[in-house]
Amino acid sequence: SSLSGSAMRLNVRIQVGSVLQDATIEIACGTGEQHVRWLGLVASSRYQQECFPNAFLIPMRVAHRSEGVDRVLKPREVLHETLEDGDEVVVQLREGAQITDDAFYDGDFEWSEVAYGPGSNLRECRFDWTGKGSDFPDKVRGHYTVAREWKEIFSPKEIQEFEATFEVPVEPLEVLTQAGEVAYDWVAIKRFPPGVCEYVFVKEGTEMLGLTPKPVEARDGTQCHRLEFKWDCCIAPEPNADDDSRPSTASSLDADKVDPRFEQDWETMTLKWMEPHMKTRVKDVLIEFYAILTDLFDSYAFMGLDLTSAHHTIGMDDLKHLMVQCDLLNPESGVHISWDQICTWFEEASGMSFGKPHLPQRLTRAHYLELLLRMAHFTMCHRPKPGQQVVALDEGFFRFITDVLIPVMDVYDDDPIRKTAVEYKNLIAIQQHRPSMRSIYSSLEQEWAEDQERMVAPAALKHVLEVAQQACSEESPPPEKKQADKEAKEGEKPPEVEDPLAEFGEEGRLSFEQLEVMTQAFDEALATVTSKRPEPPETLGLYFWEFFEMVMHLARAPAGQEGLGEVHDIIPALVATMQTAVSLVEKGVIELPALYEDEEAEPEAPVA
Repeated sequence: SSLSGSAMRLNVRIQVGSVLQDATIEIACGTGEQHVRWLGLVASSRYQQECFPNAFLIPMRVAHRSEGVDRVLKPREVLHETLEDGDEVVVQLREGAQITDDAFYDGDFEWSEVAYGPGSNLRECRFDWTGKGSDFPDKVRGHYTVAREWKEIFSPKEIQEFEATFEVPVEPLEVLTQAGEVAYDWVAIKRFPPGVCEYVFVKEGTEMLGLTPKPVEARDGTQCHRLEFKWDCCIAPEPNADDDSRPSTASSLDADKVDPRFEQDWETMTLKWMEPHMKTRVKDVLIEFYAILTDLFDSYAFMGLDLTSAHHTIGMDDLKHLMVQCDLLNPESGVHISWDQICTWFEEASGMSFGKPHLPQRLTRAHYLELLLRMAHFTMCHRPKPGQQVVALDEGFFRFITDVLIPVMDVYDDDPIRKTAVEYKNLIAIQQHRPSMRSIYSSLEQEWAEDQERMVAPAALKHVLEVAQQACSEESPPPEKKQADKEAKEGEKPPEVEDPLAEFGEEGRLSFEQLEVMTQAFDEALATVTSKRPEPPETLGLYFWEFFEMVMHLARAPAGQEGLGEVHDIIPALVATMQTAVSLVEKGVIELPALYEDEEAEPEAPVA
């Protein structure tokens, strides 16, 4: 193994599922004091940034490759104790958000659970029997005391469980002697936070002591063994390590590879609610995942108000849409965050005190990151799902990203609407008409009772398309024309009637055939776009992102059909048709349908 204190660089090959990738990533490990599980996270983060944008894949195992043979490394092995400078390492990453039975080699899922699962923040405490003869104990009985500086990491209930009297079986562990012969150690193993344990061995109910460690007097006056278990990774021996006590190798990226926007965002975030010692640890996690979190932010900012500015923003409605996709606003889910709580957090992060922010309120990237941290703290550290362990914020933020955000981002990566939107010609058409789409959305908004939020009712969007379709149909003249024809038949001189809907038939608008396909596809598109919304479809209003998704679904519906054009041709025509409808709504020619069929018996306000 490499000597501690000398610089170590490792050549990492990435394997996604069962496919070994061509790229080799060189990772600087400093003096190699980190665990193998650290290397897995760093390799995945670097691969995400350099080779496979917009997806973070969970490490499933790490192996040392020598002469074509892989030796799987234990998650908590220290790098410099098991690897040499320049060694080749293979990191296997999980393919996608779901785990399939045949996706991995045997033991890979178990490796990931040990490395990053619920018990990964505990250390292995080993109790070796060192007595003479063949009279081996059958278990260890003891009392554990969690170290004072580690108690704040865990809940009072967890501390109570850790410090209760415990018993664990003593089992034989096969080892090789220096002569190459097989022998056995008799060992008991249990996982605890760092602390001190007083214990004895037990044989058929009778307590007994080994030779080492030297017996001492227990708190009750009896004899026992005493062992102190410190944190088993020396990057930071204590959870509240100061900045100066953490070596530079604690972060996965060299300074020149950290996104220059990160420090600006970090300095802008208030984080007044976070304990000072936790900021250093959270910062490390945020650095690792900054690229994918900003990619997610940019995917919403893509339809923002002003893309010419260097400082892009998203709306509160975009954040709310993301939370809906993460199932965080559903009262029936395991973890539910109220929207009022999100608004309070935003006021604290932004320093604004003008009252509850409305959905169009803009969020900077720093606001967005701080709100994600607040969500992680709430769902992982404050009110986790039933049966889920309370963890420290740095681990909670990691789990929130990997368990909550990344599965949603995987869905976004496979979303045909998003893929269609970024195709070159479609992207140009969208960006040219983005301001018009926002203007149309604002003009079609209606106020929802009690919430005092303005959103577009799906029925209103469908209504203007149906009016446009009817206006483009030669078989169905407008009411004013029907009245004129009736008067002409009765012998009266028909008045000059200017059809207010004739503008729908002008050049550059949708054709009757295109509108017919869109109205037929409308309900299915709406069901897809709002599938994660917890409220009934008839009581919801569309967020702007959902409105944009509806526009894309409608533009895709006739695309490719003979004579109906492609998406990049249909988007401008659809925008022009809706602009005509908006103009006629403002003139009073088209009346938007009521929010509810029976306004006298209005239901409860919809969930915005």
